[in-house]
Amino acid sequence: MVGKQRQLCALNSEKPKFHRRRHVATPSIVRRITSYINQENPPTVSLMAARCQISVGTTFRTIRDIIDARCRQKKSVHRLYPAIIEKRRSRAWRMYRRLSNENRNKKIEQNDLHPVTVMVWAGVSSHGKTQVYFIEHGATIANKYYIEHIIEPLIEYDIPRLFSDDMQKKRMLHQDSVPGNVTKYTISNMKEHNINVIIPLDSLPNNGSVRTVS
Repeated sequence: MVGKQRQLCALNSEKPKFHRRRHVATPSIVRRITSYINQENPPTVSLMAARCQISVGTTFRTIRDIIDARCRQKKSVHRLYPAIIEKRRSRAWRMYRRLSNENRNKKIEQNDLHPVTVMVWAGVSSHGKTQVYFIEHGATIANKYYIEHIIEPLIEYDIPRLFSDDMQKKRMLHQDSVPGNVTKYTISNMKEHNINVIIPLDSLPNNGSVRTVS
């Protein structure tokens, strides 16, 4: 008992010692994290923390405060490894093999200015077919647009090409009942150019698919 009391007295007489925790962001850790973030495809913060055996918060603060960088959220993307690239080249179509040749000048480009779907106007007769007229994307086919972009080019280019001078007097246009095609302004304009217009019956489809020059 006397020995234990002496040990307790000796411990009580000593000053208390406070053990300070070692700073985790040591120069070696900072250099290691810097090498990670300078890679082409850097690992995630959690993966860097696991490799350095520190917490995720310490890793984040080291990147933000010490290295003076910014963490961003990585999106899930498909990474092509060299083996996958070689496999795709061996299994690709002839077009891809042709495009991989840098000496060729021909390239396939995609123009996003053109819409995916287009609307066209065309006519068919016993003497042949007219050219295809493309409707502008988002255009409203009113009587003015119909006359300027379809009827006038039809009279100027297609009718002289398809019909002779004698046959032009007998030309007749059979079209659908779209509101822009059957207005009084449209029909009177066609009559000024000696074009007889047949108004379709209700039994004919009203979907823009019946336009015949005969």
